[in-house]
Amino acid sequence: MLNYPDLDKDNISYRSASGKKLVITFCASWCNNCESWKDTFTLLSEKFIDDCFVWIDIDEYPELVSEIDLDIIPVVLIQKKQDIHFLGPIRPGLEAIMNILNSDKVMNVEFDPGVREYLTFPDFQARAMY
Repeated sequence: MLNYPDLDKDNISYRSASGKKLVITFCASWCNNCESWKDTFTLLSEKFIDDCFVWIDIDEYPELVSEIDLDIIPVVLIQKKQDIHFLGPIRPGLEAIMNILNSDKVMNVEFDPGVREYLTFPDFQARAMY
C-alpha cells in the first residue's frame, strides 16, 4: 500500500514509531521515469508489507527536498529509525531496489535530511523545516 503525506500521516507516524522501514520516493508528476516507477513502487509496497512506502511529489513538498540532491529523479530514501539504509537516485526497476530492501546494511550518510521527523511530526503540515 502506498502512503501519501496528506492522506496517510497517521499510518506513516504509527509505522515509523513501530520501527518499520520508511521507504520514501521523491518524484514529480511531470517526470516520465517517475510515472513508470510508480507501478514498481506500488508492487513493492504490496510485496514488502512490513515496510511503509511513502510517495512524495517534490512539487507539493519542496520543503522536504531542499537538502536532497534531486538532479536525477526518482530518488529513494530508506530509513529505519535514525539509520539510513539508502538515499539516492534509483533506476525504475525491481532488481536494484529489491536488493536494497532485503539488506540491513546502513549507509554512511553525512546528514539526515529530516524527512522521517517531518512526516512523523503530529502536525507536519504546520511544521517548518529546520
